[in-house]
Amino acid sequence: MKWGRIMKSMIVTLIGCFFCIMPTLAQEDSFIAYGETVQGEITVSEYEQRYGFEGTAGDLIRLALMPNLEYDAFNWSNWRQPEILLLDKTMNVIAALHSHESAVLIHELTETGIYHVIATGWGGRSEDNVGEFELSLERVPFLVAGETADCEASYKMSNHFAVKSDSDFQIAYEHIEGAFRPEVSVNVIAEDPYSCGIDTPNCSSDATGANLHDVATLGGIWLDSGTISVEARSAARGLFIVQVAKNRWDYRHENESASCALTLTLSDS
Repeated sequence: MKWGRIMKSMIVTLIGCFFCIMPTLAQEDSFIAYGETVQGEITVSEYEQRYGFEGTAGDLIRLALMPNLEYDAFNWSNWRQPEILLLDKTMNVIAALHSHESAVLIHELTETGIYHVIATGWGGRSEDNVGEFELSLERVPFLVAGETADCEASYKMSNHFAVKSDSDFQIAYEHIEGAFRPEVSVNVIAEDPYSCGIDTPNCSSDATGANLHDVATLGGIWLDSGTISVEARSAARGLFIVQVAKNRWDYRHENESASCALTLTLSDS
């Protein structure tokens, strides 16, 4: 009888331990690598989808969260406002962004190790704030002076490059192909992406869903080529983000894309 009671106690303990670790297993991050796009879904019961990736100090990363939207004039969905949170290895939030229809978070990593990403909806858990999405992780490429970089952009998703310079510089832009004419801007990463209000001209975050404030813009619905001149003092650390994206007033090319070229020239000063 005594041995039976011991066995029964052990079984109960094992079952209890199993259920204790179940939440931990369920909350483990899915892994995402540079250059990868994953699909997921936000539901009322699983309102935050977590991912992990390995980054290196100095990496400039780009996280893009795009909900799969179904337009319905009679049923407006809050899922049009996605939110990205970037956390360090201790699960402290180090950057966050919510925006309209797509959210693009650009951030420079300060440490080597594991980082965490939470994809969710802004405004709280509700039945009209759920849906499927795509999440992509990229390392933002740097433009090299004197070399031409190919770029592509679509009406729905922007493209980004980086410039690191303590000297004044110019960006030459040339449209190669496609009816869609993107807008080209040079930006700094915004410490507070919401600091300049809604739909103000110098907030890229309002127009394209990125945590950027622009310092120079080249645009126009028939833009074929042009040059942007930028003063190095516009950025405190000499880090600039070049964005190729939808012109904020262009609503004509919803399903189209464009190919283009960018050339960086540094000044002698």
